[in-house]
Amino acid sequence: MWWGYSPALDLQDEWERYNSKKYEIMKELNVLLIGAADGRHVVKTLAQTYRHENNLKINFYVYEASLDLVARQVMLLTIALEPPEELGLQDKTRLFLELYGNSLVRPATANFIARKSAQFVHMVTDLDFQVHLWCELIVCSLVIYPTQ
Repeated sequence: MWWGYSPALDLQDEWERYNSKKYEIMKELNVLLIGAADGRHVVKTLAQTYRHENNLKINFYVYEASLDLVARQVMLLTIALEPPEELGLQDKTRLFLELYGNSLVRPATANFIARKSAQFVHMVTDLDFQVHLWCELIVCSLVIYPTQ
């Protein structure tokens, strides 16, 4: 499975719809995604945060059955969260869609994948790098648990 079967959901909006207490005592929202196959819910939730009157910290916990899906999801989320100075909107969109739906990629995309893969290896093996990288994401923390 390379992509999910449901449309992207704003999970903060879904939580508000079914919870009457709203944000009286909440400081963060914890979301567990199991077998989502891609980051559509994470991206939509982050994109819609401006619509909510609160400033909740959102923790995403993602569980995937396949390590391939974990790597693909991390890559797609990295592209979506890439700063505009690093990758323009049009390039980001092309790159995201190319990796989301194609089995063959352009040379420029292959170079991007190679650079980001090296960054991921560095991220996993160097704790100081992890702190520096993830401190920039104040609204979202992402934890991915592969089963292998």
